[in-house]
Amino acid sequence: MPAYLRHLAQQLHQDRWRSGQLHQSLAEASRDAWIKFYRPDAHSPNATVSYYARGALGCWLLDLTRREATGGRTSLDSLLRELQRRHPDGYPEEAPAALAAELGGSPLTTFFRHHVYRPGDLSRAALASIGLRYEDETPGAGAAPFTGFSTAVQDGRLVITQVEGGSPAEQGGLAPGDELVAWSRFRVDASQFGTHLGHWPAGEPVAIPLARRGLMRDTHITPAPPRPTAGRLVPDPDAPDAMQKRFQEWCGQPWPFPSAPPASP
Repeated sequence: MPAYLRHLAQQLHQDRWRSGQLHQSLAEASRDAWIKFYRPDAHSPNATVSYYARGALGCWLLDLTRREATGGRTSLDSLLRELQRRHPDGYPEEAPAALAAELGGSPLTTFFRHHVYRPGDLSRAALASIGLRYEDETPGAGAAPFTGFSTAVQDGRLVITQVEGGSPAEQGGLAPGDELVAWSRFRVDASQFGTHLGHWPAGEPVAIPLARRGLMRDTHITPAPPRPTAGRLVPDPDAPDAMQKRFQEWCGQPWPFPSAPPASP
């Protein structure tokens, strides 16, 4: 079970820090799947979300929401089974919310509005219903500052492959396809670039000569403090008995789960 919770935590982390979640809803991602999802480009992470990953998270949060709203009497499973029974050939878009209201608990209209039809960070409030909370892990000592660009070695050159929206790299005018020529006064060596970046203090501007379409240009960026690279789900030490019971009903394991990391103070 801890491995599964680590997987869920990492999925939450990746969704939370993907800049595309600010621009594309889950419904839009599903609709656009055959138009854009299978033809990604360097800008896809800034404009899109994965309907696989975000869809799975949305289903999980929906399951927790149903369990809490009905005192454990219904879940996503029971909702889907009843939908299939009533609509074996497919159901209209409004059917899940209507059926949820009929089966008891609050209707799903608000849930769908916030988690399916609207871009933005997924609400993790439902985690409290099973005595869990999500935390970003603190970057370790010596973690590199956050720049917001990714690179790849192409014919011996260090080339930018992605630039995250709103990042120091985007603010500095870097773009996919740019070749990094130097980092401050140091000539870029593709095999040692990570060393230069790791030693650069966050908040200190750095001059970056680069080549774009054969022309040299100079720019600079100001790396931000290191960003969390992972998340975790931890048990809430103040979770009441009802939430602990619901955790066990959800996953079949006792609360707190075995080998759980300690909760932060």
